[in-house]
Amino acid sequence: MKRLLTFLIKLMCYAVLFAAIFAASAYGGYMYIRPSGYVNLNSTPPISYTVNSFNRVIDVNTENKEILKGVNVNHKNIVDAVQITIDFMAENGYLVHDSTGFTISVSSSDKDKAGSMTERLNNEIQIRNGEYAGKKIKAGLVLGN
Repeated sequence: MKRLLTFLIKLMCYAVLFAAIFAASAYGGYMYIRPSGYVNLNSTPPISYTVNSFNRVIDVNTENKEILKGVNVNHKNIVDAVQITIDFMAENGYLVHDSTGFTISVSSSDKDKAGSMTERLNNEIQIRNGEYAGKKIKAGLVLGN
């Protein structure tokens, strides 16, 4: 009887452990596929990135699908994805720099997250010859989702 009780207790412990691991995995998967913000590269044509909670790109939309035909930015960090897109567009003549530059806008329901993403984009995006964006990219915060 004692062995049966020990077996049942161990079985219950394993069942609880399995349920906890499953729940944590399911929650992590949900957080990965759930959009938590949007980043718009307002160039010609505009490109919109859907970003998850981990600042990874889960979807890219643009009017002209031909522009992004050679670029795969899904599941990349948003800063890397925007940099790859800017480099690709500059190499292929889609990106024209003028005195106004272009803008990147960040939209999220979480003000702190949107602010930190805006700051990272402003500080880490490089425009040709390794110069940092500075005044060439005007990143702004648009609250609401």
